Amino acid sequence: PPSESDEKLQRLAFSRASSDVRSLVGDFIPDGVAAVVFKTGEGAEIVDAFTNPSFCKLFNLSQIDLEPTRKADLLERIGLSEELVREAAIGERRIEVTTPGGGHRVLNVRRHDLIRHEGASGPVSGLKVLYFHDDTERERIVSALDASRRQNRATGLLRSEILGSLSHELRTPLNAILGYSELMATGTVEDPEKLKGYAQTINDAGRQMFGLVEGLMDASRLERGMLQIEEEVFSPQEHLQSVLDQYRGAIEAADQTLSIVIQARGMKLLGDPVAFRQIASNLIGNAVKFAPLGGRLCVSLFKTGLGSLELDVEDSGPGVPEDRRAQVFELFAQIEDVKTRSRPGAGIGLALVKAYTELHGGALVLNQSPLGGARFSVRFPSWRVQGPQ
Repeated sequence: PPSESDEKLQRLAFSRASSDVRSLVGDFIPDGVAAVVFKTGEGAEIVDAFTNPSFCKLFNLSQIDLEPTRKADLLERIGLSEELVREAAIGERRIEVTTPGGGHRVLNVRRHDLIRHEGASGPVSGLKVLYFHDDTERERIVSALDASRRQNRATGLLRSEILGSLSHELRTPLNAILGYSELMATGTVEDPEKLKGYAQTINDAGRQMFGLVEGLMDASRLERGMLQIEEEVFSPQEHLQSVLDQYRGAIEAADQTLSIVIQARGMKLLGDPVAFRQIASNLIGNAVKFAPLGGRLCVSLFKTGLGSLELDVEDSGPGVPEDRRAQVFELFAQIEDVKTRSRPGAGIGLALVKAYTELHGGALVLNQSPLGGARFSVRFPSWRVQGPQ
C-alpha cells in the first residue's frame, strides 16, 4: 500500500496548475516523440489535455486550435477514440488515422499512467500520457520493398515466358534454313528456279534471325544505358522502301491491304540509318502482326508544316487501350497476357523504337488510328532534315 508521503505526493502532483503540467510535458518528453497528457477525473472522465510541440506537428494543430480544446474534444478532433485513455491496460497498439494536413498515418500508440489517485472503489483520477510514434514512412518503405519483390518475381516469370517465346521465333527461321539447305545439299533438285527460291528463303530466314539477335543485343545495351547512334546523312524514303519490301510477303500472305504515302522525295535525314530501319521495321512488323486477316495498313512519311520529318504507321487491328499505352514502350512489355496471348513477340521492339527516337531528339506518340487500330507517329526534329524546302 502507498505510504502517507506517496499519497501526499500524488495529491500535490495532481493538483498542480495546468501551466505546470504543460511545462512538464514540454520539458520531459524527448523531441520528436508526439505525446499528449490527460488529466482524468472520477470514472476516468477526461478533464483536460496537454500536448507537446511534436504532437501538434504530427496532427497539424496550433496552440490557437488547442485553446478551446478541453476534455475529450481533442481526441475527437484528430479522429481517435477515448478508449485509448479509458482502457485498463493498453500496452502498445498500432492504429491508422487520417490526420488534418498529414493524410493517412500509421501510428504506434503506448499509454503510461503517470499518477493515479485512488478512490474508495479504485483509481478515479490521475495523469495519463499517450506516446505516438509515427511509423508511416517505415510502413511505406516495407510496402514498397514488398511490391518490388513481387514485381521482380513477376518480371522473372515474364522474362522466362518471353525467352521461351523467343526460342520458338528463332526456331522457325532456323528450321527453314536447315531444311532448304539440306534439300539443296542432296543435289536432287536441278530446277534453277526452285534452287533460286530455296536460296531466297534461306536468305530471308537468315535476315529474320539476324534481326531477332540484333534486337536482343540492342535490348541489352538499352538496359545498361549503352545504346548509341552513329550519325550520317541518308535517304529515309529509300530505307523505308527497303523495309516495306521485306514485309510484302507477310502482307500478301495475310491478304492485307497496304497504303503507302511518301511526301519526302529527295529529302535527307541526319541520323543513324540502322536505327531508322529498326524503327520502321518494328512499327511495320507490329502493324502486320496485329492487323487481322484481310485488314488494312497505312505507312506515311512526310515533312510537317514545322519542317520536321514524320513517320506514321497505322493498322486496323484491336489497338492499344488508353491505360496500357505507356506500358507498351517498356522493355519486355506485352499488351496481351503472357498465358493467353496469341501473337508471338519478345516485347522489345517498341522499347527500342522509343529509345532510338529519343536518341535522335525526336518524339514518339501513340494514338488511335482512323483505321480502327493503333497509330504510331515518330517525329524527327527539323534540324535533322535536309532537302527541298
